[in-house]
Amino acid sequence: MGESGYGNVWDLETALEHVGVGRFQWIALAMCGMANAADAVEILGMSLVLPAAGDDLDLTAAGKSALSSCIFVGMLLGGLLWGPLGDAMGRRLSLVIALAVNASFGMLSAAAQGVGSLVLLRLLAGVGVGGSVPVVFSFLAELLPSRSRGRFMVGLAAHWMVGSIYSAGLGWALIPTQGWRAFLVLAALPAVVAAIGTLLLLPESPRHLLVHNRVEEAEQTLRYMATINRRTLPANITLQHQHLMTADSLVHSHSLDTEMTPMIETHGNQHSTDIQLRSSGQSPNGSMLPSKGSQLPTGSGGKDCTYSPSWHSWLQQITAGLQAAGRQWKPLHLIAQLLQITLLG
Repeated sequence: MGESGYGNVWDLETALEHVGVGRFQWIALAMCGMANAADAVEILGMSLVLPAAGDDLDLTAAGKSALSSCIFVGMLLGGLLWGPLGDAMGRRLSLVIALAVNASFGMLSAAAQGVGSLVLLRLLAGVGVGGSVPVVFSFLAELLPSRSRGRFMVGLAAHWMVGSIYSAGLGWALIPTQGWRAFLVLAALPAVVAAIGTLLLLPESPRHLLVHNRVEEAEQTLRYMATINRRTLPANITLQHQHLMTADSLVHSHSLDTEMTPMIETHGNQHSTDIQLRSSGQSPNGSMLPSKGSQLPTGSGGKDCTYSPSWHSWLQQITAGLQAAGRQWKPLHLIAQLLQITLLG
């Protein structure tokens, strides 16, 4: 930590250390852990469904093989797609979308009337599963100070076993009495809970915001985290912005509106850019943000929470993410253009 004429100069790790580990990080672990458990339930659930669904769907050996493997094909596609999307549109939003895809097609699987439709629906559910895997670990890690990441990552990985126990217990209790279709509906419950919880309780990763030059939002996120942990950050801080060599750099810079004043300081062979935060009162999407020192939401359900953007703002983020990821896979760019024309005008 250092001092400058513009106030305290902190890098992100220093800010996270000051935020500390407390109630916020445990909430984040619970939500991200639920997402990891949801992945385990979807992957392991089909092994419980196959014996019960065999008679209903007249499954052949080939049909059983297709049902056993289709979710992994979907995971491959989801992993390839959601990696760049998570870097481009943000960890939080991309994780919520992946969980929604997982839950939606997982529940719809219960309505399948033939092996072909069931294979297709399970494959699409696998896309959501594969999408959350590369995002959830990065998301939780970026909400933690470095000294605590190891043990929290172990806790996150352990939730896979929680999902396995839930899947086995649910199958034992439901399939013999209520059938495999009821099991598939309730198997999607962890993904629903994780999606809603992430949407309502967790902000965007401050590291992702800094990489995208959304420094004022990053500051507000850190203050929100500190408030939940019953800590207070100094009113006048400067975040030291470091260019992270990630796929985040693919996002179009014209879609980011954050105001900043770069001040280059040279210390021997070390060059850094200190971003002085401006209290302009507006976020990049035009919504009002609290001024420095103002009371931030405490997660108690207040109406002033700054982490629930409008649907129009979300569509803009999704479109920008698809456009950026479209540089690696052309069909995504076409989807982004369709969204721009049909939904955003």
